[in-house]
Amino acid sequence: MSKSLEVPFEQIDCDLDFNARKDYNLDTMVVSLKDFGLLNPIGVHKKPDGRYALVDGFRRYLSIAKLRETYPHAFATVSATLRDGTKDTLQAINLIENMERENLQPHEYDLAIVKLMNCGHSQDEIANRLGRSQAWVSSHLKTGTRLTLAARKAYAEGNFNHKQALLLAALPEDTQTEILEDLLELKQNDGAPAVTKKLRQVCKKTIAKPSRKPKNGLTKSRQRHLISDYYGRTQGPTVSKEERAFWNGATAILLALQENDASKADDLDPTNTYLTKSYTSKP
Repeated sequence: MSKSLEVPFEQIDCDLDFNARKDYNLDTMVVSLKDFGLLNPIGVHKKPDGRYALVDGFRRYLSIAKLRETYPHAFATVSATLRDGTKDTLQAINLIENMERENLQPHEYDLAIVKLMNCGHSQDEIANRLGRSQAWVSSHLKTGTRLTLAARKAYAEGNFNHKQALLLAALPEDTQTEILEDLLELKQNDGAPAVTKKLRQVCKKTIAKPSRKPKNGLTKSRQRHLISDYYGRTQGPTVSKEERAFWNGATAILLALQENDASKADDLDPTNTYLTKSYTSKP
């Protein structure tokens, strides 16, 4: 159960690298703090030295710090919720708290989801916690892990929207590097729709379409021909039950071994070695 307490502001340590949010707009929050006070407590974790590490509420903390530059005696203590757990657990709390806010940038969602996955959370767990679909989580995981550093930087700077970043992330890294400058120039000269069109064209040329052949390498048509070839060997009044069983088995075996040459059957012979075997299943 979380514990609420008042913490001296000067005893709180703020590590900005710990926070998922990288862009802060403090002006509106400063005005709100001045007019209404701190409406929601920050989250802190007590350190072995007795001080407190900031876990969540970084924008509120930074806004208070900015306000104290003008009013040094304001917020001598702040309302806080005590967070317990391992570093990974505290990181997850920070990420989820940030992700539940609507004004995170797409690249910040990417970073947060990658960190949550590294903390041991599954895509389904993240989706359920945030009230999002698994597909939404998966898409941000792709843009968070498959973009080159240069492409990721351009994405974070707002040169691409999330859908465009997904198209770019689907390309091999060398292709991303090759077309990045052209995309940035295209964005500047012709706008975002031209970038999307270009990315779709490159993806169509670069990404191989999945083969329509089944896993065993044979088309359905070729399978039908093979089965027909071998089935013909099982017909006729002189074919015994044992021979019929042999050729039926040969059909299945050759298909499983990806043999698409009907002449392979000519190398097989239902000799007495095979015919003396019992083909009846055990009860």
